Amino acid sequence: MSSQESLSELIEKISVWSTQELQGNLKTVLPILLNSLKECSDQKSVTMKLVQALLVQCLPYVPTEEIDETLLQHVMPAAKQIFIEVCLELLNWLDCAIQYIMSLGALDVLLVQSAPKNIADILFRSFKHCKDSEALYGALFQAVSETLTLLFRKTHTLQSHYISALSENFQFNCMFEDELDMLTQVLVLLSTTGELVVGLDAKTMAEQWKGYIRLAERYAEHLRPRLDVASPIRFLSMDVAHNLEKVVNMSSAESKLVVKTLKVCSFELKIIFKLCEAYTDYLGDCHRDLLHLLVTLYRLSRAGLQYRETDAQIAQVVETHAGIAEEPLLALLVSDASFSEEYFKYSSKISTSDGQPFALTLLSVGVLKKLLQSDIAVRKLWLNQDKNSNIIFQLFTLFGQCHGELSWPLQIPGVVSDGEPHRSVDLYETVLTHLAGFVMTVSAEQFPAIEAAMLENILQCNVWRAMLATDLWCLVARYGSTELCFHHVIFLLRILEKFPPGGPRRPEAVFLSSLLGRLFPLLSDEHKAVVCKHFPPSRHPGVWGSLGVSCLPDALKSSVAETLMQGVARSLKSLVTDPPDIQLYNQLIKCLPTVPVIMEVVLPTPGFITDMVDVWERVNLPEVYTSQETSQQGVQWLHHLATLLCDATVPLVAHVDNSQLLKILRTVKVLSTKGSSMLKLSSLSILKSLGTKIINSTPDQLEVCHQIGDLFSLLLQDKNPLVLQTTLEVFEYFAHVTKHEQIVVLSVKNNKTSQKKVTCYLQRQLQEPKPDICFKEYLTFQSQVQFVHKCSARIEPKNDSPMMIDLPANCDKPIKKCKIEYSVEKLVQIVDQLKRDSCSLVSFCQESTLSLEAKDEIQKVIEQLSNCTR
Repeated sequence: MSSQESLSELIEKISVWSTQELQGNLKTVLPILLNSLKECSDQKSVTMKLVQALLVQCLPYVPTEEIDETLLQHVMPAAKQIFIEVCLELLNWLDCAIQYIMSLGALDVLLVQSAPKNIADILFRSFKHCKDSEALYGALFQAVSETLTLLFRKTHTLQSHYISALSENFQFNCMFEDELDMLTQVLVLLSTTGELVVGLDAKTMAEQWKGYIRLAERYAEHLRPRLDVASPIRFLSMDVAHNLEKVVNMSSAESKLVVKTLKVCSFELKIIFKLCEAYTDYLGDCHRDLLHLLVTLYRLSRAGLQYRETDAQIAQVVETHAGIAEEPLLALLVSDASFSEEYFKYSSKISTSDGQPFALTLLSVGVLKKLLQSDIAVRKLWLNQDKNSNIIFQLFTLFGQCHGELSWPLQIPGVVSDGEPHRSVDLYETVLTHLAGFVMTVSAEQFPAIEAAMLENILQCNVWRAMLATDLWCLVARYGSTELCFHHVIFLLRILEKFPPGGPRRPEAVFLSSLLGRLFPLLSDEHKAVVCKHFPPSRHPGVWGSLGVSCLPDALKSSVAETLMQGVARSLKSLVTDPPDIQLYNQLIKCLPTVPVIMEVVLPTPGFITDMVDVWERVNLPEVYTSQETSQQGVQWLHHLATLLCDATVPLVAHVDNSQLLKILRTVKVLSTKGSSMLKLSSLSILKSLGTKIINSTPDQLEVCHQIGDLFSLLLQDKNPLVLQTTLEVFEYFAHVTKHEQIVVLSVKNNKTSQKKVTCYLQRQLQEPKPDICFKEYLTFQSQVQFVHKCSARIEPKNDSPMMIDLPANCDKPIKKCKIEYSVEKLVQIVDQLKRDSCSLVSFCQESTLSLEAKDEIQKVIEQLSNCTR
């Protein structure tokens, strides 16, 4: 073989050589071909022929162990290179064809029906090759990166011309099934390519989705029943949510990337909105993803980012680009039955972590705002009689899970009237304002569900839900008629009467009492008189502790107060002088809460004060109770009584003399020594009321001051953090208002630890260095604490627990008494049984052969039993 033989002739010869010729000439031909491959790398046609000769003709005759080293490592890079170059040529030819079609103007798509779908498919494959190129080429990626860049640019150029042709040149007559089917297939390919190029290049992504949405909107009327818009909506929704989560975790140093990412999010949100707008009622199964997107948008709103303590600069950029998207999108979805169903499914299974309840609360408020302008049919989607499908019930439940956000000073744009300056409000005011505004517009048919929601949230244990329900109820009462308010008060009073009086009040009873205390003053004088008639103070003293007396008409005010005072006085005397009885105890428990409301109208009589002090003298705790005492029925009743005595004594402090005050303080000191934390907190209310009292200059004035100082000193040493904190607050107030400054000195005089505590508190410093405390983590911990009833029945003393109140004859040692849980009927049954037993013993003595001594003993027992039954 001569060296002058041309390469093309050699390649042609190789193609026709037999097996023996190839094997014989391989060692000579192979180096020539490989060397030519390097030298002709810039000649596409020659390179293609060389690659073909090496891989098709030569490869089968190279020894297996030498295949890679001898041939493949040289040929494969060239093959990849030529592949990209061939693609570039192909894309260039297609681009020329598209530009020619564009020059023809508007064109029936059937005339070029092979072009739209095939070019869309080629664009998808080319973009996919570019996106996957780093993984495809591996170590060779750098070698072909420049050519790949050219491939991407050429593909982008073809994409631009193709999208333009679809929008302006190709005309689809959707009256024909084949053209409509072609259009649907093209749109599916466009959306698939759009999903592919997200993250590849922002400009390419934008042009792809613009082309898709223009076509989808233009032919929406024909495409709604058949085009699957759920798939692109799902993808875009997830991508927006993912990018927003990523952005809020970035630092301000990455501001350029933040802005770029948010611009993409903003663009994608516009595409989602346009699809939802054009394909209303034909969105398919994407409602869950849209709901998740809205939850993310609300969670990462300005208020949500404040709670997350996101960098202020990033928060501002997020609000600028994505902070206004949720309201328009929600307006489109609120009338969609599938969306409302998804909302109720999701909200019933929501996680309490990561701000989900907060986001859904804001979303629910947004729904209420949209429902204000909605017709009855749309409202019915959200106001079902079933509470699990009623947004009012769901909003209350979600609201109760937002303890952290409700305790945080969030800034949410408030509702303002025309001409008023813009203002920011917290989460509570935001929810209450919009909830109340919506409730005022509900129909009579829907109002019972509103009443049921308010009542349910009063009669539960979450404070936030109860506060919201109470405020909403009061707004409804003000907005509605006095007749409606009157019927509500009567209804609630009947519920309040059903709560057992004997033990510590349940949260539901406290919430209900608070609500009644606010509703009752809103009644007309005539209705207040009717309430007095239905619930006379002589028979229903407990309800008047909730209703109050000061708002009654003058004609009723004094008489009701006097009647209540007489009832309290009778109960105080009966508890001291009469035999122990559960009814007497319960009656006193009902009467004591009325003392503060009575004192607003009338002054206490000396006899009334004396009766109260007598009860204080006889309260006795025989042993120290730990914090577990509230789970023991046997002592709950006593702690509850002592708590009510403290509350009832507060308005009387200004009227007691020094000797009476000493008796009260001595007992309070015992309560603070032996009692629970609840009793210690109650005793602090008495100490606070003593701040403004002038202690008369009597021989026992100094002892009174010492008792007050000792009580403060005792409570300042308490281990319970809540008791200690409250004591410091009361002590600061007392020190500022009292005229008897020596008490302040006596309280901390002999205890350096207490002095240090007070000093640190006044300087607002921690007494001891503590590790960093995260307020948000503390609020999260608080929100996870759930109230649990410790009993299901009325609280009564145990059978072996005597009533711990002494008779006047012996104030130091409590005597045994009848068990107060015995009712009158029970005692009558016991007496009848004793009579029958006496008769049985008499007949037994007459018939038996007992000794005279035994009969004498039995006779003595019979006489004792007879005395008991008289």
